[in-house]
Parts: sequence; C-alpha cells; structure tokens
Amino acid sequence: RGLNNGLYFGYVDLATGIFSGWQPISGGTRFRPALATDGSRLWLVVTGFDGRVWVNRYDIATGQWGTWSPVPDGWTVSAPAAAYYAGRLYIAVRGTNGVIYYATTSDGASFSSWIPVAGSTPSAPYLTSDGTRLYLVVRGDDNRIWVSQYSGSWSSWEAIPGGYADETPAAVAVGGRLYVAVKGFNNVAMWITYKDTQWSTWTPLDGETNKPITLTPT
Repeated sequence: RGLNNGLYFGYVDLATGIFSGWQPISGGTRFRPALATDGSRLWLVVTGFDGRVWVNRYDIATGQWGTWSPVPDGWTVSAPAAAYYAGRLYIAVRGTNGVIYYATTSDGASFSSWIPVAGSTPSAPYLTSDGTRLYLVVRGDDNRIWVSQYSGSWSSWEAIPGGYADETPAAVAVGGRLYVAVKGFNNVAMWITYKDTQWSTWTPLDGETNKPITLTPT
C-alpha cells in the first residue's frame, strides 16, 4: 500500500538478491494487503474503499494480474488475512462487530459464505499454513496472542504464554514450527516466539517499528 493508498507490487530474486522495482496494480486500499500462494499463482486480498474484501490473482508463469472479484456479503474495518490450504484460498477478517469470520474459494471467483469463528479481536487477524493445517493468530480483547488451528474444524483457542501486543501479530508455519512475531505492547520493540512441542520464550528482534509486521517463509 503506497502513501497514496494505491497498490504496488515487486519481488526479490532470491538467487541474485536483485529487486524488480515497484509496479502499480489497479485498485487501492487503506489497510495492509495480504498475499498467499498455491505455487503457481499469487492471491492478493485487500479491503476496498467500500469496506468489502476483494481478491485478485497473479499468474507467476506469465507475470499477469487478473481482474478483481469481491467476496460477497461481507465488510470489515481492518486488513484481511489470507493463506492457501488444501486446494483453497482461505480469507479471515475482523467483522464490524469485532467477531472473526472466514470464507474460502478455489478459483477466486466463487466464494463460500462468511462463517464466524468463536472469539473476537480488536485488530486484524493473521493466517498461515504449513500444508497440513491452517493457523489463525489474533490479538485478543485482553491483548494476549491467541492461536487456533484448522484441519476441517477449528480447535479451541490457545494463548501464547507471556505475550502481549497492541497490534496485529504476524505468523508463519515452516520447518515444523509455528513462528509468531509482534510489536510489543505500547512500544516499538519487536518480539518473536515459536512452538514445536511447546512455546519458546519471547526473544527480542533487532530494530523498531510502530506498525504491524509480517512474516513469510523463503
């Protein structure tokens, strides 16, 4: 999201470290966009100026973006979350009432209904997948960080010990671990933890930020 609320896209070649440069994409948003991939396509999910959730697809082989499709009958006042799991794109949002909802699509054109997930959040949710399950990570109304897993149904919420945040958490499932990072509560420090069999202690990261952060596997 640019300073003008426009959308811009770029990539880094991991073999050479060369950045492609920023290219504009049609549309715009007031919130952080979300990206997910199935290996051959990128899925770009944004909250439109109308409060609806919109999805676009990028063909990695051709380097071409498609057209925008709205997810029907849903509105949000925060950034969306997106992850690809079990042949479908999953999208999670915070509803206007704070309740968490999710919807799915296999083609980016036809969507399921919005389905509520037990619980609520004062911030945008975050989704990630390791291919075997989906993880939904949120900041709770108590400012603790909570995690639920999905593999056909949602598990009970689990609170990450010792962690608090005043912004949306970030998460990535990779290498048999679920990593979660946050901007610390009422400050600009960043912290990270992970779970394999149990949660590690929170470890500070170098640098500072006053905005939500993102994690992604490479």
